[in-house]
Amino acid sequence: MNVCPLCNAPEAIMPASNTRTVDVICPACGQYSLTLEANSAIGGDLEIAFTLGSWVSEQTANGIRPTIRQETVGWIRSYPRPTVKKRAELYLGSAIKSLNGKLIGRVGISDHRLRVASWSYHSEDCLGLARYLEKLGALEDAGNTQEMRVIAEGHLIHEEMIGRRAQSSQAFVAMWFDAAVKEAYDGGIDPAVRGAGYEPLRVDRKEHEGKIDDKIIAEIRRSSF
Repeated sequence: MNVCPLCNAPEAIMPASNTRTVDVICPACGQYSLTLEANSAIGGDLEIAFTLGSWVSEQTANGIRPTIRQETVGWIRSYPRPTVKKRAELYLGSAIKSLNGKLIGRVGISDHRLRVASWSYHSEDCLGLARYLEKLGALEDAGNTQEMRVIAEGHLIHEEMIGRRAQSSQAFVAMWFDAAVKEAYDGGIDPAVRGAGYEPLRVDRKEHEGKIDDKIIAEIRRSSF
C-alpha cells in the first residue's frame, strides 16, 4: 500500500515512472506531480510536506493539478496560510463532501481528509474547528469524542460562508488562459493575492453555464477588485 509523500495518507496511487517526476493521486490531497529534487528538498520535514499537501488540496479544488518542484518547496514556507474562518469553511466543506450527497452523517473529527483540507497539521486544531462549527450550528455532538455529526443546517451555513467570502474578499484575475502563464499564476499572482487577504478567481477555473462573457461580468461585479 502506497503512502502519500506529502500528507502520509494511505491508499495513495503512485504509478511507476521512468522519469524524475512521480505522479500521485492521494485520497486526501488530490492529484499532483512531485519531482525527485523537490522530494529531496523536503528532506523529511513533516510539517512542510503536510503544508504542501494542503496547498495541493486547495489547487485541486480549483481544478489544477500542480507540479511540486524544488522552488515550490522554498516558497511554500512563506505562502500565506488561510485565516481561521477560511479554515473552518474548508473543514466544513470537506466534511460535507465526505457525506457523498447526504444531508446528515457522522464524520471523524480528525479525519485525514478534513485535516489536510483545513490546513490542520496539528490534529488538535481539528477539534477546535469542529467545536467552533458546533457553536455556529453546522455540526452537533455525535455522543463520543471522536466524531461529530453534520446536520442539514451545516449545508446552509457552508453556502452562506462561501457567499459572504465571495462578496467581501474575491479578487478577479483577468489573464491569458494558457499553460505558458501557469507558473506565473501559481507561484506569483495566486500567493500574492492570498497574502493580501483576498481569494483569487480566474473565470476559466470555475464551473459555469452560458456565455463566458456573462460570467466575467457577473464575477467582476461580485469582486472587491
